[in-house]
Amino acid sequence: MDSFIDGKVVGVIALLSGLAIVLTLLKALLNRGGGARFPYFSRRVLMTPAELKFYQVLRRVVPPDVAIFGKVRLSDLMDCEREEKRLGYFAKISQKHADFVLVSTDTTAILCAIELDDRSHQLRHRQRRDEFVDGAFDAAGIPLIRITCAKEYDAASIAAELRGRMLPRARKSA
Repeated sequence: MDSFIDGKVVGVIALLSGLAIVLTLLKALLNRGGGARFPYFSRRVLMTPAELKFYQVLRRVVPPDVAIFGKVRLSDLMDCEREEKRLGYFAKISQKHADFVLVSTDTTAILCAIELDDRSHQLRHRQRRDEFVDGAFDAAGIPLIRITCAKEYDAASIAAELRGRMLPRARKSA
């Protein structure tokens, strides 16, 4: 009698396990279609209040033939050879971004990148990240301008900093 009960218990457990597997597979199949539910939500705005304040100053001081892009991945600005990619160098830049990038409106040539440094850049792990980012930009030959985050910015000094550090703008040939 005990073996009969033991057999029933094993059978019920096997049945419940099989049912759980089938339900999991069904759920996965249903979520693959157009009715898929993803865990994402809109951040509503692209920039933090500090980034927006600086962006508004940038808009006033950049020349009309220069475009401003925000939050650009480093891997969109620089690359490395296949062997270095295999060694993990590309992965090191693929998850990082520059706060702002200035490009020529004629050619989209990269003129410079701008990092807005807030208090978090005083933390040791952020300093290590900053050292890496500085080295990557230096190796790629792209000027990186670091601006300390502030409540107010002097537009004239930002414009002078940009003039002194941006790469020359090459014109499209006609």
